[in-house]
Amino acid sequence: EELVWAVEHLPPIPRTPAESALAGALAEEAARIALERHSGRIRTLYGPGGKVRTAEGKDLTGITLLIATGGALVRLPDRIGRLRRVLSAMRRDVLSPPAEVDIAFDDDYLMSACGVLSRTWPDAAFTILMKSLGLEAPL
Repeated sequence: EELVWAVEHLPPIPRTPAESALAGALAEEAARIALERHSGRIRTLYGPGGKVRTAEGKDLTGITLLIATGGALVRLPDRIGRLRRVLSAMRRDVLSPPAEVDIAFDDDYLMSACGVLSRTWPDAAFTILMKSLGLEAPL
């Protein structure tokens, strides 16, 4: 009951250590859920030939860059550490990125706007997005 009250009254920008801790826990849970939703899974099937393990969905284990955008995860302290902890704790059957993956943050929360902008001005959208991610655009 106290936790529900705290979540319902959590301000957009945490002001106290307790609010920051709660916002961090919520952000980590949101990241875990998002990673599970977007990642494939290893399934075990049983057939006439016995047990077979197969991949289902997207295998994200080989990606080299994870981009985080929006919300508390981008703004809270230790954001890289938080994402690495989430990645390290993923279930073994989830084909999520490795904990050592490079991580970039959409610091200016422009990813969705750049998607719209890219239809008309793709070069400008790319330049703006790369700046928000803190990445250098390839030549």
